Amino acid sequence: MKYNPNIHFNRLVYIHSTEDDTDNDEIGPTGRLIESLAPLADREGVDFSQHRVRNAAELNAVLSSYAKRDEFPIIHLDMHGNAEKGLQLADGRYFSWKMLASKLRGINRYTRNNLAVIMSCCYSLHFALELRHLDQAVPFFVLAAPENEISIGELEAG
Repeated sequence: MKYNPNIHFNRLVYIHSTEDDTDNDEIGPTGRLIESLAPLADREGVDFSQHRVRNAAELNAVLSSYAKRDEFPIIHLDMHGNAEKGLQLADGRYFSWKMLASKLRGINRYTRNNLAVIMSCCYSLHFALELRHLDQAVPFFVLAAPENEISIGELEAG
């Protein structure tokens, strides 16, 4: 069997759940990143969608909507993260790494192990610990995530 390291995608999905840091006309870091990604995706002929989620039910719904055979997304998650608890949503509650792995496994299964996940969330490399469940499908083909705390400046520079 020949190993194929290529990723095929037709959609860039940006999911964010941070407090609005803009009380004035200035655009915040999430807005700046969206303003950068949307035209890049358009130029490359890739569909771009962004979703602001406030709680676990909304995040569940958005992720579930991408478990389709005709979509090959790159999923970018932008929210606070905690090494042990998982993703912190705008409502202050956490979406555990275990729950995230469960949702992404379904998407990765439909994409035939073609899912790329990008996380601009502190400590989100800890999500990779969910790979220890060898009796379950993997939740991604490629993961880009920081191991420790990451600053907004580092995210914007990257």
